[in-house]
Amino acid sequence: MECGDNQRAAPLCFKEISNTQLRYPIGTIAAARNTVCRQDTKRRDPGYRFPHALQNPRISFSSFAIILHSSNPCSMKIHWLQHVPFEGLGCIEPWLAEGCHAVTCTQLWNGALLPPSEGVDGLIVMGGPMGVYDEAVYPWLAAEKAFIKQIIAQNKPVLGICLGAQLIVEVLGAPVTKNWQREIGFFPVRGDESLFPAEFMAFHWHGDTFGIPDGAVHLASSAACESQAFVYKDNVLALQFHLETTEASLLALYENGKDEITAGSFMQTLDEMKPLFPILINANALMAEILERLFGNVTGSVGLAC
Repeated sequence: MECGDNQRAAPLCFKEISNTQLRYPIGTIAAARNTVCRQDTKRRDPGYRFPHALQNPRISFSSFAIILHSSNPCSMKIHWLQHVPFEGLGCIEPWLAEGCHAVTCTQLWNGALLPPSEGVDGLIVMGGPMGVYDEAVYPWLAAEKAFIKQIIAQNKPVLGICLGAQLIVEVLGAPVTKNWQREIGFFPVRGDESLFPAEFMAFHWHGDTFGIPDGAVHLASSAACESQAFVYKDNVLALQFHLETTEASLLALYENGKDEITAGSFMQTLDEMKPLFPILINANALMAEILERLFGNVTGSVGLAC
């Protein structure tokens, strides 16, 4: 059975899986609230805007891994990698829940083991304060890089954000270096208009930058950082900026990283950021559109052949 435009799948069924099966701890879901998949025309309408992340999500991840099961035949097994406890999925979390995807997580910061790559349909690699070159301090980075490389080699869709993008870059053989200065706050990004608008506002928090891997298509840049996004083989997308950020996730990031904010042309204090929080609404909507193209269809492609 395939997803039709008006098909509504059965309610989600939440089920814990043993540590042996997932190879890392299992948590719980705060409340299911009779969530139903939304494989209907609203999500397929280009004008549909993702619910603003300031609203309470119907499903929240615990501090450990969880899995969401659905009878929806169009759902994917999406695995995501977390580097620190204060950087989660942001607005990606409710999008995955609404799409009835089976979601698992490896909390690398907590010593969790990676699953077999064969059991993963798609991968999301989130950000973190460490660098790709910090294997001496974070030895699990080596295993993570090997895992990402396997998923890419298996031609599965991958999304990397900030550190996640830089890990993809290193796996693909391009350099990751210190940027000429940190970029923290809301700043405009120039898109190539194939996947992104010609100009849009995004939230940034990074001190490193990267080269564009061979065979990849450069998609976006900013005044502070030339390499802001690229797509590789149509199904691997790397974003230096943060479209997934919500007000809550931004505040958590600030609380844990505020010491990085110093004087600079591309630095904003929290007081300077707060009036710009409404930008997150459009950013989250753009993130949802990208997720739909990458993980919401059977092709697992953003539609940019390279």
